[in-house]
Amino acid sequence: MRSSAALVAVLAGVTLLSTAACSSSPSAQELEQAREAGASQAREEAAREAEVERLREKVEDLKQQSQADRAKARKAAERAEKAENQATSGSGSSNSGALSGPETQCADNVYAGAKTSCSFAMNVAGEYGSNPDAASISAYSPVTEQSYTLSCSGYAGGGTVCISNTGASIYIL
Repeated sequence: MRSSAALVAVLAGVTLLSTAACSSSPSAQELEQAREAGASQAREEAAREAEVERLREKVEDLKQQSQADRAKARKAAERAEKAENQATSGSGSSNSGALSGPETQCADNVYAGAKTSCSFAMNVAGEYGSNPDAASISAYSPVTEQSYTLSCSGYAGGGTVCISNTGASIYIL
């Protein structure tokens, strides 16, 4: 019986040794490597999240700037259009009232009537120069960023006058 007890004790020892040898318990070094890998992944994820947040804020700032720029451009266009249309408003004047004569010399032989921009007058003169016998032309106003149709005819002071439906007048002498 003693030999059976010894055999059981030996078998139990072998079983314990084999269990310890086959154990999947990580070593201290393996645990440290796993902690470092986890911390590194957490730092990378935090950096990605911070970059995403920074980009979201930048997109929002750009949206707000774009809206502000559009609002400024719209207000500037409204002011410019109002200035361009002043010839027909206020004192009840009509298109014929715009024929008071040249007000501003924009270039040799090109004059703008009251409240007509030189940039528009120069575009009208260019269009009329391309179509010298036209009774009606269309020209672009850089001030209002719109095109206008103008009627052109002889002017009593000599040359040609072109008048838009807004009352803008351009004199080409």
